[in-house]
Amino acid sequence: LSVWKPLAGPLRDYPMAYCDAKTMDPKNDLFPVDEVFPTVANEVYQVLYNPNHRWYYIPDQLDSEVTIFAGYDSRRGQSLSVPHCSFDLGDASSGVPRQSIEVRAFVFLQG
Repeated sequence: LSVWKPLAGPLRDYPMAYCDAKTMDPKNDLFPVDEVFPTVANEVYQVLYNPNHRWYYIPDQLDSEVTIFAGYDSRRGQSLSVPHCSFDLGDASSGVPRQSIEVRAFVFLQG
């Protein structure tokens, strides 16, 4: 799981948007790319446009509001993750520059 929140709000400067994973077709909507840094490299996915996608965000998210979303699901037949990104809302002039924190956790379930 990923837990994300702004450190100051209301957030208007590049808020986070989340795609409903049920509207994704992982085989056609995701494109793997390498994310390379000086000391580490990761494979991440770029989301390709699909008019069936449904994106959501929390308008004017406060620092007391937390978003929890899936980063990976190992169950067969489940969506890989909840695609997410920040975006230009177009009205950042009335807000403070975004500062945020994200924590990732493993959750193990039996049964």
